Amino acid sequence: MHLPVDLHLHTSCSDGTMTPEQLVAHACARGLVQIAVTDHDTTAGIAAARRAAAGHIAFVPGVEITTCEELFLPNEAPFSVHILGYGIREDAPGLNRPLERRAVRMRALFESLCADLRGAGLPVRIEDVPIRCNRLMQLSDVQQYAETLCRSAQERCTVSDLSARYSARLSAANLTSAEAVEAIRSAGGQAVWAHPFTSTGAFRSGFCQRLPSPARSRF
Repeated sequence: MHLPVDLHLHTSCSDGTMTPEQLVAHACARGLVQIAVTDHDTTAGIAAARRAAAGHIAFVPGVEITTCEELFLPNEAPFSVHILGYGIREDAPGLNRPLERRAVRMRALFESLCADLRGAGLPVRIEDVPIRCNRLMQLSDVQQYAETLCRSAQERCTVSDLSARYSARLSAANLTSAEAVEAIRSAGGQAVWAHPFTSTGAFRSGFCQRLPSPARSRF
């Protein structure tokens, strides 16, 4: 028997377009029988979604954690993975504190990037940067906005150079995959690798089988 479910959904608390309540109503209207809210790096939408789902649709509290770039295999380029946490307690300190510290680091880095751009003569304030993915600011948002303010090729080169420099710093501000799994498990959840076939160009058939056992055991 086919039961329609969706266990990877984002709300306006991260990069989704619907509020938790709107998302639940939409899922019900589409005939789904179970959903999971897995916002990027936050549990802020879970409580509202759970309340809206009560008595209407089965609900799984979740999260999707962005990890820093890591070297998983010898002779392979490092890359970042997203890790889903299912069945979490959204008020668990072991999950929320690392995510809160990550958010502080990210905000500080984006503020620093904007300050460096202003130092190069481009009037970029973080408050003015259009965010394409709702509340989830990305490096490309700042870069593209700064490029609209450029008046010369030299300024465009400066934007490109600063963006490249901050790319590594922003990645390093994320949790490691081991930290992400530990945080999820501390909240009573199960860690699952999100969209492994599309999250990285380094993925190919047999990748998981070739992982050394310490890395494989993270999931």
